[in-house]
Amino acid sequence: MGQLAQSMTWDGAEASRDKALATRQESFTSLVYRQTSFVFRIAFAVLRNAHDAEDAFQETFLKVYRQTDLRKIQDERAYLARVAWRIAVSQRGKQLDSVEVPEQLSAT
Repeated sequence: MGQLAQSMTWDGAEASRDKALATRQESFTSLVYRQTSFVFRIAFAVLRNAHDAEDAFQETFLKVYRQTDLRKIQDERAYLARVAWRIAVSQRGKQLDSVEVPEQLSAT
């Protein structure tokens, strides 16, 4: 294969990859806009703190973006609810572990 033909093939593959990435980003952006309040409400229901719920919200969408093929999700609300719930419960467990118990209470 000549250098020109190889270059054209490479450019075509790169353009195709760029288009797929743009489509994925558009799909993800749309998902975030549609489900923002839903995911935040789930995180807040578990954590009962707006700041912590915001952290769980961000972690949820970051995890979905990094690890999920959005085309394979059959029920996006159920999927996001499960991911957000697990992340919030995990954060809540970390919060409870970091709470110090006064010596008077731990001795009884």
